[in-house]
Amino acid sequence: MTSAATGSAGGGGADLLTFITFAAGFGIASVVLAAAGLAVALLVVNSRRGGPKLVPVNVPLGAPLSPDGLYWWDGASWRPTR
Repeated sequence: MTSAATGSAGGGGADLLTFITFAAGFGIASVVLAAAGLAVALLVVNSRRGGPKLVPVNVPLGAPLSPDGLYWWDGASWRPTR
């Protein structure tokens, strides 16, 4: 019975160190997995965000363009150049 009593006489320092190591590893793994999941989600969202595909339009010669060059005036409304 004395060998069982001496085996646990260490104050539990080794058990505490093991727990801290395990908790730190679990925390790091959780952060890495969360970051990977977020990256995949952002890739999926950005790949689906394309908006409507605009067909290029032939702008008539002499048609007034907007200052940014993205629209031309047809006399009634602004039309996209792209």
